[in-house]
Amino acid sequence: MALPILNGLLGTVNHCRKIPNREFFYWLTIIFNRVDQERVQSVGPDRACAEWLLRNGASVKWKSYSTYLKDYNSLPSEKNQYYIQAVDATDSGITHVGFPHFG
Repeated sequence: MALPILNGLLGTVNHCRKIPNREFFYWLTIIFNRVDQERVQSVGPDRACAEWLLRNGASVKWKSYSTYLKDYNSLPSEKNQYYIQAVDATDSGITHVGFPHFG
C-alpha cells in the first residue's frame, strides 16, 4: 500500500525537477544566439556573424577560401575584412534568435 503512494510522490518530484532544466537551457540558448549590436559595429557584420556561428558549433567558409573554418580560435585578424560565402550549420546550436546576424 505504501509503495504505490511513495512511487507516486517520487514521480511528482522528478517531474517538477525537469521543468526548470528546460527553462534554463531555453534561456541559455537565447543568450548564446542573441545579436550583440556593439560587436557588429566594432568588427563588422560578417565577422560578428562568423563568431556567432562558430560559438554555436557551425562552420564558416570565407569568400576566396577553399576550406571551412571550424575553430573559433582560428578566426583571422579583425584588421582585415572577410566576407562569408557559405555556412555549414549541421548539428549546430544556432536558433532563429540569431538569424538577424545574416541581415
